[in-house]
Amino acid sequence: FPVTIDVLVLAIVFAFLKVIDLRITFSYLLGVIGFVALFWWLETMNPTLFAPSAKFPEPTYVALVGTVVFASVFLLTDKTTAPRNGFAKIIYGLVAGLITVIIRYFTGSVEGVVYAVLLANAFSPLIDAWVSKKPISLTLGGK
Repeated sequence: FPVTIDVLVLAIVFAFLKVIDLRITFSYLLGVIGFVALFWWLETMNPTLFAPSAKFPEPTYVALVGTVVFASVFLLTDKTTAPRNGFAKIIYGLVAGLITVIIRYFTGSVEGVVYAVLLANAFSPLIDAWVSKKPISLTLGGK
């Protein structure tokens, strides 16, 4: 947990210096915690719903260990790959959180954060264009 606290302190400093946007960080953490909580609740209601390999831990534990906090501060907030619109940043974080949970618990990969970041970055221009209702070429700076 000390590394998590250090990363969160850096997130506050970076947000104060306007290096990162905390909407992405908080929406990603909320997405991971929310989707794990949803699947954990569904698993407790019906233990045979998911495969035996998909055991969901406590929802708050998931967000505080591993590379989830690191990715939420340093990887997802990259200005070149993150959406530019404010609401699109929230959707981007939630999509990355959902992809992280799906890859971690429904595939053989334990650490799905990097794959989730890559897939969320691939969908970033589409999310930005969908929210801003502009063509993708105009969103990316085309003429």
